[in-house]
Amino acid sequence: LRIHDMEGLIRKYSDPSLADKAKRRLDQMAVVGIQERFNDMLRLLSFSFGWSPTQTFHTYNKAKASFDDSAITPKARARIAELTSIDQEVYDYAVKLFEEQFAAMEAVPIEDAYRETMSRKPRVSSLHYGFDKAVNGENWLAIERPGGKYARWTGPNRTTTMDLPLATDTPLRLRFFAGAQTMDVIESVRVFANDVELDLRWWQMHDPAKGQRTFEAVLDPEILRRNEAFCCLRFEVNRAVTPAKEWPGKIDTRSLALYFFWLEIDPVA
Repeated sequence: LRIHDMEGLIRKYSDPSLADKAKRRLDQMAVVGIQERFNDMLRLLSFSFGWSPTQTFHTYNKAKASFDDSAITPKARARIAELTSIDQEVYDYAVKLFEEQFAAMEAVPIEDAYRETMSRKPRVSSLHYGFDKAVNGENWLAIERPGGKYARWTGPNRTTTMDLPLATDTPLRLRFFAGAQTMDVIESVRVFANDVELDLRWWQMHDPAKGQRTFEAVLDPEILRRNEAFCCLRFEVNRAVTPAKEWPGKIDTRSLALYFFWLEIDPVA
């Protein structure tokens, strides 16, 4: 902290040209967001980049208590405003850009825009997901890499979706390998394609059982054609488990449903 040169720092960062430079950078951004409208910003990101519409978001590392600014004196507030005038100017410009972008998004229903984006994607009859990349869908937690292999939890809700641009002219076989925190969760797995429940087969990879199974189901063309834009896979379990609440000594406070290692789709032989 360079307190000894505070006046020099103030002069350096009070240069009006810095605001113009920052504004030019903001003009180059595909999307501009603000913290106070975080949920709206996520929807704007989804709209701008063709992601599945974000309905909710999960908050982590949240402060236990809100900041109380009542102790800041009027004199201190005035000094802060003076020292951050350029920051305020840039922030106000960012808010203006965000409001313009958000208004343009509101002119087109985000769900319609997403369907249009997905309908333009090439249809595939074969794919392999290693969960090392983003997933178009709801309720996926952060990517993990246990033992050097990518995996991903679903949560915090018990229902998770994945949207895929699948071909509709031939039966496809869906397979995925997933685990859960408890056996009752893995035993409750149900899978739907375009709101139709699939006839699910499974086999265990360990003996005795360790809460991991490979699942398999067939996607019939009639089911695939129920949604012309994409196939929506929906995975349901009976509950999401919070380890810290389930077992003494555990510190993981996330609500965890299914743990996906891989998912693949191929034509039925």
